[in-house]
Amino acid sequence: MRLEDFRIMKGDDGLEFVEFAEGPTKTRPGGLNAKPRQFQPKMFQTGGERCPVALFRQYINRRPRNLRASGPFYLSIKYNSGPSGETWYKVQPMGENKINSMMKNIISQTSLQSSEKRFINHSARKTLVSKMKKANLERSSIAKVTGHRNIQSLDDYDEANEDEQRQLSWAISKRNSTPTPVPMASSSSGPCASNAVIPHMMSSQTQNLMNSITNCNVTFNLNNKASPDKPRKRRFHFIESDSDTD
Repeated sequence: MRLEDFRIMKGDDGLEFVEFAEGPTKTRPGGLNAKPRQFQPKMFQTGGERCPVALFRQYINRRPRNLRASGPFYLSIKYNSGPSGETWYKVQPMGENKINSMMKNIISQTSLQSSEKRFINHSARKTLVSKMKKANLERSSIAKVTGHRNIQSLDDYDEANEDEQRQLSWAISKRNSTPTPVPMASSSSGPCASNAVIPHMMSSQTQNLMNSITNCNVTFNLNNKASPDKPRKRRFHFIESDSDTD
């Protein structure tokens, strides 16, 4: 990846954005059979201290003067230069091992350090795909952003969150909706209400019956017995016979 792969542009609405012209990568190799993206990825100006365009400009301005228009995108860090220094990077590409450990160094001073999860550079890509899926974006739209030529490759990023796992549990138990808290009736009689009974606990016939009853009072008489019914005794009748044979 090189700096000249990026360019700062301005849209018709006056907002600036950084456009990326991708070269050959793992998910989109080059060659005669290479298919270009349907659009060039862009990150737009948002304002504030986390504005991507402002941060990109600052990165360019902190590079050596002869590498502010072209050159390797990742440069070695100039550790002896303070925050007030003009140049933060050396005239030297960052090593591959240093790039691979970039995410580990970023989270070393954050609360994520104590997490049981393992964070690598690819974690940022996985987080991006996960957020776009939660936003209910089409898989084809996600593939346009990530650069995957095969949409099926997005299956590798599938990770069921807690809400999805809850829905799966209800689907397995043959319930179409999650339960909602329902106020309990204070007595055995009272006005009918559709929210007084949990729908998934009733059969379809019962639900139709309940839906057909409106503006009425229903009293449920419960016949509670202290002891179970005693078994009925059978009486045997002997019929006398006049026959001499036994």
